[in-house]
Amino acid sequence: MVDGSADVLSSGRDPDRPPGWPVRWRLVAAAAAVALTGAGITLGVRLTGQPSPPNAAAAAKQPQTVPAMLGGARLQPDASLGTLLLGGPGELRLLDAGDQSSAPLGWAKGLLGVSGPSRLGPSPGVRQIASVSGGVVALLGSDAAGGYPAIGAVFFIPVTARGAAAPRLIAWASYLAVALNQRDIWVEQASAPPGRGPGRTWLVNETGRRLSPALRLHGQVLLAATVRGLLTQGPSGQGASLINPASGAMRPAGVPGDAFVVAAGPDDVAWQPAYRGGPCWLHITSLRDGTDTVIPLPPRTFPDDYPAPAAFGPAGRRLALPMTTTNREDRITGTSVYVVDIGLRRLIRLPGGPVPLSAIPARLGAVPAGSPDIVSVHWAGSGLWIVATDGQDSQVAYWAGAGPLRVLGPVPGAAYTFAVAPGATPAASR
Repeated sequence: MVDGSADVLSSGRDPDRPPGWPVRWRLVAAAAAVALTGAGITLGVRLTGQPSPPNAAAAAKQPQTVPAMLGGARLQPDASLGTLLLGGPGELRLLDAGDQSSAPLGWAKGLLGVSGPSRLGPSPGVRQIASVSGGVVALLGSDAAGGYPAIGAVFFIPVTARGAAAPRLIAWASYLAVALNQRDIWVEQASAPPGRGPGRTWLVNETGRRLSPALRLHGQVLLAATVRGLLTQGPSGQGASLINPASGAMRPAGVPGDAFVVAAGPDDVAWQPAYRGGPCWLHITSLRDGTDTVIPLPPRTFPDDYPAPAAFGPAGRRLALPMTTTNREDRITGTSVYVVDIGLRRLIRLPGGPVPLSAIPARLGAVPAGSPDIVSVHWAGSGLWIVATDGQDSQVAYWAGAGPLRVLGPVPGAAYTFAVAPGATPAASR
């Protein structure tokens, strides 16, 4: 447990950053532009394309040792572990945690053939992916002019114990959020740039059939479906509001207009206030009764700003939170995964970290050396899946709530986002 003197004075939100520009990506964007735009990934930040390093192609042909990103005991094969879907630039991979095999889903041809490549832009990537009943939904798209998300294709991909079936195009949207019943999907067609038009959202099922009329979002961006309505955010990337899906009425969500949303769940929203000097805290606001729980953070740490890295547990009483640490010179030193016990107001750091900085400067498409690897988390039952990527390879781990981190060996391909197919819940003994 951290004491009340913890603060993020040296690494809190930068008051001079442009609205909506994540801190960690502002620090590394210039270097990451070469690797990530070359790989075709959509990051949700404005990266300017630059020529590849002169020796990158030659270096990529040399044999490379894949570095481990997560430490821990070996995760033993078990058929009950289910399937993970890892989303990256131009690729969606299936990872069978039972036999620990990894293979591309082959969506590049299949999905583009269904939707038509001309509608998705020159370099579509997996922007969002989420678990639903019977499989996953994935949003495939590119950026519009100015780096804002363009309208992309939403697919439902059935997943069973035998693998993934053919994807089904169900909607065209800029953003998606899974409904509370875990079957249906809210999709939004936002204006580009956001805020220049009202934007609209509606509910569809896994076949693409509309279940609601189109609802205007008042220039807001869809974040999540909650017990109090649709949680949305303005185009600045700050604050949050609730919109009644029946009437369209907007009301406050208990998040200040200049705060930064860290995570959103059906019952709660986690946020940090804008930095104005002094200590910063993590706030977790209940959307049911407005209760605000304040959690002190360790010194010189800040939650990762990569899209949707944090996740509330199924019961809403825990929050998994990747956080980056800096030294006294404000240089990033690594990323660790923390779990917040909301009721006890306790923060614990998981074993197996910190995830080191990237150390592979010559690999085309990789996160530049000295930059933090990207870490995402997802709860499955009472356990937590963790995926780390350096932009070239990825590594998967599972934490059962106690004991060591259980890890798989690195697998090829970047995984900037991922989902756990239904039924992928490891036994408590793992």
